[in-house]
Amino acid sequence: MKKKAEPKPEPIRIYVEYDESATGGEPLSDDEWCQYSDRYKEVSFIRLHREAPKYRFFYDSIELPNEKMLSLNTMYLCVVRYSTGDTFSHTEGCWHMVGVAPTYKIAEVMLENALKGEGYKPWEGYFERLTGTEIHTLEVV
Repeated sequence: MKKKAEPKPEPIRIYVEYDESATGGEPLSDDEWCQYSDRYKEVSFIRLHREAPKYRFFYDSIELPNEKMLSLNTMYLCVVRYSTGDTFSHTEGCWHMVGVAPTYKIAEVMLENALKGEGYKPWEGYFERLTGTEIHTLEVV
């Protein structure tokens, strides 16, 4: 007798509200193959939402390991900062959210594991360079 596959539960997500802006990136000449000035990204992480925020343009989500974390009032967002570019331009201040943690200590371990671990790392590549890590204390609403 074949066993029926049980439906996989939907992942539990938390939504990260942020503001982002960039400066620079202007062409340095009128040539078709010109170089561009360095571009600088700024990001400000505002808060975490239990549900997708309405009327917000900048937000993303991260999967949580368990539903109990949704009852917390504060969590710690782990971010890796890096630079990237190509032959014609360079961008500083790129960011990648590694995850959220219930405590600062766990956030430190999470970042350490992300830097050492296997898998996709947007800060590793021909033009990419790791510039730092950040832990943001954010309110959960």
